[in-house]
Amino acid sequence: MTDTLVIFALSGIAYNDVLATISIIGSILLFVGAFPRAHWRYTEFGEWSLSALAFGTFFQVAMILIGVIPEKIGMLLPMAPNLVTALFASSFLLLMGRFRVRYQSMQDEGKRRIVKEMEVQNNP
Repeated sequence: MTDTLVIFALSGIAYNDVLATISIIGSILLFVGAFPRAHWRYTEFGEWSLSALAFGTFFQVAMILIGVIPEKIGMLLPMAPNLVTALFASSFLLLMGRFRVRYQSMQDEGKRRIVKEMEVQNNP
């Protein structure tokens, strides 16, 4: 069990910078695309963003459980561990905001449809 966690923690030390960057960029694009007037949808990049968030969070938890927190995380974009954690948290909050915006727009659309149906029934 511990050996597996060490492997995941070392993977996190090497790759969490890239995962955090992909996650935050994807979450921002998904959040902007969630608004009803947005003209684009990033579904494939959203899958990458969710995967990066899940794996990155898992790697961060593995590092915390083992107790190995390096000064810098990552090979391509070395970052402080607190920054990586903040990026993952921001990505998660943006995704929750996206789901809230989509849910609200679906409710508003349903209300508009009901109002139109009532107008049609009242004005034959």
